[in-house]
Amino acid sequence: MNRLLRFLTLVIACSALIFSSMSSATNLRVAGLFNGKALVLINGQRHFIQVGKETVKGVQLISSSSKKAIIEVNGVRTEYYLSRDMGQGITTPEALTFRVIRTPQGQYITRGSINGRSTEMLVDTGANLVAMNADEADRLGISYKDSEKIFVETAGGITEGFKVRLDFVSVGGIRVPGVAATVIKGTSPNTVLLGMSFLQSIKFNEDGGVMSFQARY
Repeated sequence: MNRLLRFLTLVIACSALIFSSMSSATNLRVAGLFNGKALVLINGQRHFIQVGKETVKGVQLISSSSKKAIIEVNGVRTEYYLSRDMGQGITTPEALTFRVIRTPQGQYITRGSINGRSTEMLVDTGANLVAMNADEADRLGISYKDSEKIFVETAGGITEGFKVRLDFVSVGGIRVPGVAATVIKGTSPNTVLLGMSFLQSIKFNEDGGVMSFQARY
């Protein structure tokens, strides 16, 4: 009987240790919230997750809105909120915040600067990179003609583009250095697209027709 009790105690202790290791293995923080999507930091790496898709093994987005998300981590579902480290419940200190009001056309347009020069920008969470047409790049003084050539799909079809790295992009006082971007031949897009190569470096969310941007530090 004593041997059986000792054995059961050992099994319970090992199970608790394994569960604890699984729970702490994934340190997850939320950087951006949208309907059906969320930008998260998992063990320090940024990932864009969507409902119904397991982008990262063991992590699945169950539901999300502009206010909160329910994320399943190693089989455990938890409510996640913007700017909170869910593993330890630590909130991020107050940081520089900038807000953009949605236009009647349903877009978020603001003015920012690229390498110190002002330009109009359209927030586009569906764009992997900041993107602009060649004329705008010339106006902003961006050297791109000797950069790596790529092909880009636009509304007008497949066209040639160039991969560049911007010195910095600034919106509402929030400045991000070394932003990857694409310069596209032709007139599309007619406004600079503020894509995920900038947005993934800050915190952002949409609520009631207002897009909020917050510096990480």
